[in-house]
Amino acid sequence: MKDLTIGIPAYHAEELICDALASIQIQTCVERIKVVIAPDDPKDNYTKVLKYFPNLEIKILKCKENTGPGLARQRILDACDTEWISFMDADDVLYNPFAIEQLFSTIEDDTFFATGYVAEEMYEGCENRINVHTDILNAYVNGHLFNMNFIRMHDIRFSSLRSCEDAEFILKFIFFSRKLDIKLKQISEIVYLWRNTKNSITHDRLNEHLCPQHTYDLNEINKVQSAINNCKWLEEHHENEDNIVEYLVNHLVERYFTWHKSTIYNPMFTEQIIFCEKWLFVKTLADKNIPNALISKLYAKHNSCNTKFFEDSVPSLSFPDFMKKVLSTEYRGKEELLEIRSKYPSDVIEYDLSRGFDIDGFDL
Repeated sequence: MKDLTIGIPAYHAEELICDALASIQIQTCVERIKVVIAPDDPKDNYTKVLKYFPNLEIKILKCKENTGPGLARQRILDACDTEWISFMDADDVLYNPFAIEQLFSTIEDDTFFATGYVAEEMYEGCENRINVHTDILNAYVNGHLFNMNFIRMHDIRFSSLRSCEDAEFILKFIFFSRKLDIKLKQISEIVYLWRNTKNSITHDRLNEHLCPQHTYDLNEINKVQSAINNCKWLEEHHENEDNIVEYLVNHLVERYFTWHKSTIYNPMFTEQIIFCEKWLFVKTLADKNIPNALISKLYAKHNSCNTKFFEDSVPSLSFPDFMKKVLSTEYRGKEELLEIRSKYPSDVIEYDLSRGFDIDGFDL
């Protein structure tokens, strides 16, 4: 029996998935690995790639409709029959032939999670072509080993969001890990390469600033919905109120810095980001006490992460003034968001619809 399932949600990736599978096939412990592909379009056909990888055990799940990567990953979880699971995107690769063996080497009897560093391929024209993520738990599920018994014991599942669904899954994993005082294992080696391909929603439709449309558009909407979902989930699981407030205020402050960057890199979406900030506040923080000391702490954290950016650019509004602007008008939910989006060019709207955007799917 295999030890590890590598799950790959795949959407129109017939030409790209072979690189991902090749990087699995050359793993030094390939005999311990099986692959499960979850197509996210009934028209996609991945059976033709099987002949190129005779040494890989590959299962292709059935697909009835396009649901987005979250529910595609959930189908993989439901089909998993190994002790461990890892995820890849169809256009990414494992960084070297030793990646999985290195992760397995950290596992002990009380290990439920293992990871390494993730390298992100940047856009052509960027100063640095590779950005290495070293944080032990980022907002992405790729490049980690998760213990399936732990996932099933705590009913950790993916949501139906079409982006930022990783963040919900990771938050739940962190929550139970901290509650149970479980150590998370990490190696100081790059194990996963997040590639820059045109098929990826996070790298598609670059403007003159090499900024994808998704970054300041649907990504921000999904981030706020993810935060609202997580807030409800944490409250249901009796998380400490102070921790919930800190989590949400961190999102508020992050959105402020995102708003400032959008004024430079994609001004079209600044009004929508302001709406997202108001939406998050009204839905989660309007009735909560927010200590000034907490705002200062989180502002300092985000400011330090953006020091280089702010050498050449100073926000036109301070964070307090930004929040005054955010809350200066009444929150009108769906009506307000539709009003903002009615100003966008038709190609922006059409692209978002092609990526599954449905305004009725959000808790507005």
